[in-house]
Amino acid sequence: MREANILYLVVSKFCDVDLHPDWVPNSQMGLIFENLIRRFNELANETAGDHFTPREVIRLMVHILFIHDDQLLATPGTVRKLLDPACGTGGMLAEAQNYRRCGCWWASRSEAAVMRVEVKPEPLTWARERAGLDIGLLARRFPHLEDWERGAARPTLKQLESFAKATYTPVGYLFLPVPPVERVPIPDLRTVGNKHVGHPSPDLLDTVYICQQRQEWYRDFARSAGEAPLASRRPLRALAPGRPPWPYRTCA
Repeated sequence: MREANILYLVVSKFCDVDLHPDWVPNSQMGLIFENLIRRFNELANETAGDHFTPREVIRLMVHILFIHDDQLLATPGTVRKLLDPACGTGGMLAEAQNYRRCGCWWASRSEAAVMRVEVKPEPLTWARERAGLDIGLLARRFPHLEDWERGAARPTLKQLESFAKATYTPVGYLFLPVPPVERVPIPDLRTVGNKHVGHPSPDLLDTVYICQQRQEWYRDFARSAGEAPLASRRPLRALAPGRPPWPYRTCA
């Protein structure tokens, strides 16, 4: 695509589709990827199974793996680990989760154990303050938030994911032992009342990151189109040696 000068056009089409995990779950993204593989392989007269395992085959494999474990898994406290060493689109893991939820006879009669995650209070407080949200406002959605920030209670994984979404924070940050230090990746000259603005807001960081990504896209497009690099400009002081390039006034 780069040689045909269509790489930028293809990549830009992805900007028109919202593929955020909030709208397209990981399992659905895996199905989309598998469908793309199947289509391209059919056009190339190849077999799609050479590159991925069809979902119906994976579903059969999962049922075979768990065929003797239904009674055991119905026992409270039982833990079973599933390893997919050739994990591509996550189909094996997704189908195993579906089997646990609705594919076996005991799913409707047993309740999944509520797993609480171990997180430090500091990243939770940092995420709330980073988003500029008051603890009283968030407590309406998360009644035990104060206990979480004191370390007196632990959230479930689902609660932690909802909290990350409410505070516009990557959920992985909440598992860190200490809050990360975020810096604006460009010269930061922001001031309020002649004072430097300390912490960047999530909206500012997202805006800067998006602009940087678009610059990278255009840089690749320009290179593929054979455009010459922009000539570096000389410093303003070099325009008139010995004199500043701006109007000035001599003070007595």
